[in-house]
Amino acid sequence: MCPEQAASEIVTLHVVPLSHPCMTVRAALEHKVLEYEEISFNPGWEHAEKIEEIYGEGRHTVPGIVIDGQPVHGSVSILEHLEKTVPENPLYPEAIAAEVSAAERWGDEVFQELARSLPDRSRLAHGRGSPTGVISQAPDDPG
Repeated sequence: MCPEQAASEIVTLHVVPLSHPCMTVRAALEHKVLEYEEISFNPGWEHAEKIEEIYGEGRHTVPGIVIDGQPVHGSVSILEHLEKTVPENPLYPEAIAAEVSAAERWGDEVFQELARSLPDRSRLAHGRGSPTGVISQAPDDPG
């Protein structure tokens, strides 16, 4: 436990295995030398309602942390929160902190959204469903 982490402070990390944003937050907690409890969910949407209960309406993905009773959702927000509350072992080298933060934000907002959409597109391509449960054929599709 790092000196700034009070004995009563509890950190809970909600993750999906193999999620890059979850791996990022786990690595940040370990770099900051913070003890945490990890709660793992299976990939998919069955955990969305539980995550929304913890982190608020519209927030149904992981990672998320609850630190000393305060929920913080999303890898970028979590990293920013950790940098502010635990300045030891900085996550961003001072000389390039702005550039690293911008790259992290791009990865979360652009690249990760694309990655999250791929499983749904794969199911559609193989006729296994859609996010809405409806598959429609294109007008020129004879099939």
